[in-house]
Amino acid sequence: MSHPIRRRMAAAALRLLGWRIEFHGWPAPRGVVVAYPHTSNWDFMFGLLAIWSIELDVKFIGKHTLFRWPFGAIMRAWGGMPIDRRSPQGAIGALAELIRSEPSCWVAIAPEGTRRLTPGWRSGFYHLARELDAPIGLGVIDYGSRQIILKRFIRLGTESTPAETMAEIARYYAPFRGRKPGAASPIRLIERGERKD
Repeated sequence: MSHPIRRRMAAAALRLLGWRIEFHGWPAPRGVVVAYPHTSNWDFMFGLLAIWSIELDVKFIGKHTLFRWPFGAIMRAWGGMPIDRRSPQGAIGALAELIRSEPSCWVAIAPEGTRRLTPGWRSGFYHLARELDAPIGLGVIDYGSRQIILKRFIRLGTESTPAETMAEIARYYAPFRGRKPGAASPIRLIERGERKD
């Protein structure tokens, strides 16, 4: 659904703040967008303004508890999708099922899972892209150049290992800077057993 007033206001806000957007379209009807680096609460605001200003059809996921009253309706209106990690098929299976039920659906995930420095990225985005056999978009909110960029997409090939894929991703993200560069987590996959949360 088009929201012309919201679109104009979001675009004006980004221009006023000196931010630019680079996006040239989706390569497939479904996929996963990685949002990195995620080091500040401002990331969500700039990301949302970018989505609104070009009416980008992308959703984000959150714990199902965030979608309760009174904020649930707002979260859904902004493109939120609630995920219950206790689902019998697991969070990845439940999310894949939700995405497949839509004619087209791209989901944004911050793989660090927090704004604090962590040992690496949670692997959910990787497993989800593998489950869907879908591309991964490498989304950037670069505070160095004040750009929001979504132009690089990769596919998980049968020949490449997860470590090789992450090395490719790390090379792409190397020039970009988060609002708090010291809080950007290293670009390597960590499984649940390695996390401290």
